Amino acid sequence: MAERTAVLPDLVEQAIGDFVRCIADSPQFQKWEGAFPGVMAPSHHARLQKLSDAYRDLQSDSEYQDAENDFRTLCERSNDIISIAAGIDVFASGSCSCCG
Repeated sequence: MAERTAVLPDLVEQAIGDFVRCIADSPQFQKWEGAFPGVMAPSHHARLQKLSDAYRDLQSDSEYQDAENDFRTLCERSNDIISIAAGIDVFASGSCSCCG
C-alpha cells in the first residue's frame, strides 16, 4: 500500500501539469485570453505559468521527453536502413488506414 500512496501524488501532479498545459496551450484559451484582455488577473496568469513551468522542469518529464525523442530517432533510422535495403520507403508505404 505504501508504494501506491507514493505513486499517487506523482500521478496527481502529472495530471495537473497535463491539464494546465492543455488548457494554456489550447486555441480556445488563447482566443479567450486575447479577446478579453484583463479578464484573467495577472496573478492567476502568473500562477498558471508557474505551474506549467514547474511541470516542464520535472525530471521525470524531461527524462520521458528525452526517451521519447531517442526512441523516435531509433525508429526513423531503422526505417531508413530498411528502406534502403528494400528499395522503397517502408514507413510511407506501410499504411495504417483501413483503405490502404
